Amino acid sequence: MKRLFFIVFALIFLVIVLFFSIHTIDSMKGRDGSMKLKNLIDQATVYLGYSPQKAYQKALEAFNLAQKEQNNDYSIQATELLGEVKNIQGDTKQALLLFTKAYQYAQRVHLSHGICKTSIDIGEIYYNWGQYDSSLVYFKIAETIAQRINDKQLIALSLTYIGKYYRVKGHFDVAIKYFQKALEIAKEINDYKLIALTLNTQGKYYIAEGNLVASLQCYQEAYNASEKVNDRLLIADVCNHLGGIYLLI
Repeated sequence: MKRLFFIVFALIFLVIVLFFSIHTIDSMKGRDGSMKLKNLIDQATVYLGYSPQKAYQKALEAFNLAQKEQNNDYSIQATELLGEVKNIQGDTKQALLLFTKAYQYAQRVHLSHGICKTSIDIGEIYYNWGQYDSSLVYFKIAETIAQRINDKQLIALSLTYIGKYYRVKGHFDVAIKYFQKALEIAKEINDYKLIALTLNTQGKYYIAEGNLVASLQCYQEAYNASEKVNDRLLIADVCNHLGGIYLLI
């Protein structure tokens, strides 16, 4: 009887050990998958600044892995990065399709950060197409969500794009308020890429106002900030504007 008891006890103990071993292995696989996804997204983001083709490869690899791992957050980030590559390459229609796919995906799974970021992406496409009122709708969506989740980076980014809308519409006094507020937040969180983007955009405002000295100052500060993040596309854009200013002065 005692022997039977010990056999049953041993079997139960073995089942418990196996269960927790499998659970631990699955948890480790999940962590390893998330770490690899993060690395792929980070690599794609870095490549975006100087090698869109490599960025696309890494983003696509991240998307496939995220789908396999059923990771909603990284699926959205990877899709958005694929859209950013297409946008850089000039395929704005494909970029919009990818951004919209990421936006709708984020809505389905209620990821506020994803909705906010892709709203800015979609708004930027419409802005570049000259559909300014449509762009403002998405910029406003982004600002509202960013304020609600208190994401200062996205608050500043959405404010910058809203400022761009008012600049192109000729409301310069309103535009500069948005730019200055965005720049203040970007400096507060030491986001040099965002600082460069905001100053680059603000420099265009001063050119429209005929204030070349203020514009030059913006572009010089934007150049210094862009060098700190080593974003070649951003540096090239700022240098292009700097060259234009020096020709006018």
